[in-house]
Amino acid sequence: MTKEDKQIIHRYGSFSLILLVMFFSLFIFVKLDRSVWNRGLETVVNQVLAANDNTGDLTVLGTVPFPSTMASSAAMYLVGKNTVVEGYAIIVRMTGPSGPVSGVFYTKNSQQPPVFLGTADTFSRTGNRRINRIVTCNNLQLTTAQISFWSDKAAALFREVLE
Repeated sequence: MTKEDKQIIHRYGSFSLILLVMFFSLFIFVKLDRSVWNRGLETVVNQVLAANDNTGDLTVLGTVPFPSTMASSAAMYLVGKNTVVEGYAIIVRMTGPSGPVSGVFYTKNSQQPPVFLGTADTFSRTGNRRINRIVTCNNLQLTTAQISFWSDKAAALFREVLE
């Protein structure tokens, strides 16, 4: 092996090592960020559940993994009181005329149609409820047709995972 061959191998090896380190660090950052992101979604679902009169004292008990093509646009949770599961909540990225919003739907089982509880935009950064946004969604410009469309999508996701 000549000196030039050794330099070429050294150059390509160094480049490959740098790429490998970059991809590994990117992988680590994505894994760390995903857990923070999931905790944030869980907090939003808890806030929407707490602000809604239809759900009473329900809180998130755990996550429900689902192998869906919408896994990047939705997350499903077990909800209940204490440790007793009473239903399921799903947070879905809905598209409206004012852009994407995260809508929360609730159902007791896959046979019942999901109920739209509100959006993640219902709450300010301090967690306080914004008046009338959860009920009407007028400021988000969501129509009943859009909510119905996304409710059907949520129902399909509930059926896909729970049956």
